[in-house]
Amino acid sequence: MVQGDAEPVSSSVSVGIGSTANAAAAVGLAILANVPVALHGAPGTGKTSLVRAIADTFRWPIHTMTATIHDATDFAGLAYLSSSGTLDTHTMRASLQWAVALAKEALKNDGNGLLFFDDISYAPPAVQNALLQIVQERRIGDFQMPFGVRCAAALNPLEAAGSMRLLTAPLANRMVHITWAPDTESWVDGTLSGWRFIRPALPEGWREHLPATRAKVTAFIRSQPSLLHRQPAEPDAQGGPWPSRRTWDMVLALLSACDAAAANAEVRRLLVAGAVGENAGATYLAWERQAHLAEQMVSTIR
Repeated sequence: MVQGDAEPVSSSVSVGIGSTANAAAAVGLAILANVPVALHGAPGTGKTSLVRAIADTFRWPIHTMTATIHDATDFAGLAYLSSSGTLDTHTMRASLQWAVALAKEALKNDGNGLLFFDDISYAPPAVQNALLQIVQERRIGDFQMPFGVRCAAALNPLEAAGSMRLLTAPLANRMVHITWAPDTESWVDGTLSGWRFIRPALPEGWREHLPATRAKVTAFIRSQPSLLHRQPAEPDAQGGPWPSRRTWDMVLALLSACDAAAANAEVRRLLVAGAVGENAGATYLAWERQAHLAEQMVSTIR
């Protein structure tokens, strides 16, 4: 995909916008790092095509669920009683065929796969609540999918249709939010290349960067404890990225992946802001730069 200036997208949720190439790289790194992605963008901008291109590039099985035609039982399983006529009768949930099929295909690919929730902004709260356990633990009712099955979702701005909803705060806080606003040149390039996705160069041992990242992020939180958990008061903002213990854990994985893949500063910004929000993300990255400069000065003096 060709890098260029992205066009702004109107949305009630504040999500950073980067160039097409950087946004695609950010989405790819997040998926490789197994951090669930919420892809924001206007209808017809190719969000679904991007996710499918990523799955094709990684050679992973992909299963798409369109929120507009499903209810909560399609994600949680139908409840039934394990009736044996004894006192140990209890409620269970039937395994869903789509989840079992995806798990079987994922096991043929070292446990890797992609579960894509399309048009998630149309889903009512009951359906979004049914997704919480899937996104967090890869569990569907009583069935456990391989944890290598990644999760991604696509949603349109609220202005696109009156029937849309914000993501609930618990679901939004389980994802890194990236805006997809491809420019004209990237569309031309994608059309000519068959929407080829350039895989980020993330080495297998990327998790070796976690201890160093953990040391930096925890030092930052010690210096800015108010940013550890700051859920927005406004309902609109709760449906996007905001700082919590969960999203700072996402930052650990995302920045470790960025360091291992030598990602540029804009990709780092998109991922950090997409996890903890623009303000907390900018504050952390500024602190990180200052800490790095201080380390360089100490090293020079020595």
